[in-house]
Amino acid sequence: MVWVQQRSEATMGLPIGLFIDGMMLMKPNGTISSIKSEDIVHQTITSEAFRIQDIKSLSEDLQREFGNRYRIRSAHPYLIVARPEKIKAWSDRFLRMHHSISLFCASRGLTQRSPDFPLIAIVLGNRSEFDHYALRDGAKIPPSCVGYYSQSSNRIVLYESPSDDDTNATLETICHEATHQIAFNTGLHQRLAANPLWIVEGFAVQFEAPSLCNYAKGNRSSNWPSSQKNAWQALKKDPKRLRSMLEDVVRDDQLFKTETLDAYTVSWALSNYLAQRRNQQYINYLRKIGKREPFTPYHAGDRLSDFYEHFGSDFGILTRQISQHLNELK
Repeated sequence: MVWVQQRSEATMGLPIGLFIDGMMLMKPNGTISSIKSEDIVHQTITSEAFRIQDIKSLSEDLQREFGNRYRIRSAHPYLIVARPEKIKAWSDRFLRMHHSISLFCASRGLTQRSPDFPLIAIVLGNRSEFDHYALRDGAKIPPSCVGYYSQSSNRIVLYESPSDDDTNATLETICHEATHQIAFNTGLHQRLAANPLWIVEGFAVQFEAPSLCNYAKGNRSSNWPSSQKNAWQALKKDPKRLRSMLEDVVRDDQLFKTETLDAYTVSWALSNYLAQRRNQQYINYLRKIGKREPFTPYHAGDRLSDFYEHFGSDFGILTRQISQHLNELK
């Protein structure tokens, strides 16, 4: 490992990225630290081998970080941080979600490896604590956000809500963010690689559906996420625009910046169709993307070429196939 003395603190970890203007270190707790060259006072290569931090030590660190108002619970593969009176319920929720994702992947031939690090899930007591934590974490979140997964800290962060409506949104957020965390820790996605957003978000939105989210409300057999049915009905009225948007999300991630909600719907529709109707091609494609090296650019031409290799290049046909599939979706 490398020991780095910065202006404000000392950090030790495994170098996973060396750049002209700095470096990235993987810490034993699974956090990835980005260190600027201008902040480095001194650095030394140590004789100490990289070892993943043990559960006991990591739990003690989390207890010090969050204080006596919170409890830490180990529920493999998770470490849960929550209020004492709620921690068992949250542990059960995360474990059910993990089981659901594992079944989904196993039934479709998607190979998962065991996580290298414990999956840390933090459930804060209220919105104020959540906002304060996100600010300290450097997370840029919109006011409507009720939770997020950070690739750098490798944590899920969300908060308890006293409102029933907000609680439903929070439960859907767990499904979505838990999927991100599991996918990035089991080899389905590669941390810090240029993963196309349509793959990452489309995969996660699928698990907002009651049929896959073990504690979702409504029709438990429905494969429709609550946020998607009306959105899809609106989009499919304009097949030309829909075809263009499908090609856009495959080519690059710009649509997520300009038409965010539509980008999520198109990504979910594409992912759901591929997972259910073209499963083997979908598996092979995810495997190829999952092997991409961190910090390697993924240009538009290459993204399109890889997609064409597995699914063909006619987005007009693809649009009609997706529409037909979703018309039959229960």
